Amino acid sequence: EKRILEEGRHSTEEYSKSVEDILEVLKCPSLCSGNGECVEWGCACSPGFSSYDCSDSHDKAPEIIELENAGFCNIR
Repeated sequence: EKRILEEGRHSTEEYSKSVEDILEVLKCPSLCSGNGECVEWGCACSPGFSSYDCSDSHDKAPEIIELENAGFCNIR
């Protein structure tokens, strides 16, 4: 994905192909993480997976990696 976005294209044919590659990357990030199929509207996740890129497994608890405001909230 990064390579496709960073590579420069010079000819019209290469530019057109590059745009198609970029749109595919944006539509299906990480190629649906290997847990789904890239379709017209984005990732169609396999059973047991979810998220925009099919990276969340229903079998695994989410991992909290950071808390804003040191874990305090301002809602009463």
